Amino acid sequence: MSVAQTPSDQQLSPGAASGEPCSQLWSRLITTTLCFHLRRNGVSGMSVDEKPEAPMYVYESTVHCTNILLCLNDQRKQDILCDVTVLVEGKEFRGHRSVLAACSEYFLQALVGQAENGLVVSLPEEVTARGFAPLLQFAYTAKLLLSRENIQEVIRCAEFLRMHNLEDSCFRFLEAQLRREEDGLLLCHKGRQQK
Repeated sequence: MSVAQTPSDQQLSPGAASGEPCSQLWSRLITTTLCFHLRRNGVSGMSVDEKPEAPMYVYESTVHCTNILLCLNDQRKQDILCDVTVLVEGKEFRGHRSVLAACSEYFLQALVGQAENGLVVSLPEEVTARGFAPLLQFAYTAKLLLSRENIQEVIRCAEFLRMHNLEDSCFRFLEAQLRREEDGLLLCHKGRQQK
């Protein structure tokens, strides 16, 4: 890796006194740090032929997970590679077992070991379509859409399905937002009545 340097970079670099260019010093520092980290923590997926002493670098994409979710959601919407149908109050929701099982303990237990294609999972009456639909969307987008009309049903469904990553603090925050909105609407309505 080569980094262009300005004369001021060379003067200010820690290696300047020893005559070592800044880019080489940083490269050596990064290599040393990464090697230490990789040796200390191990590298999963390292082949038997690879030498752990060789410098290794880790690239972590900041968009990969988001792109995977976007693609899976597009596939779900087009019913591509969907391998499970969830029945809720007579409504059919298509999805991917792996996504549902990754997001919900309930689905993990219900789907593990089920080999048949076209699997249908009927949810009990505790789960409503109005409560389940936003949770399914959350599983594929990491975005939970709540309103005054659905929040209680979504919370009940999330608890029943034992959904991951929906902490109580999230629901408390959203409930508080909805209450503020209601209070604001109530104040506006009272103000209009007094005029």
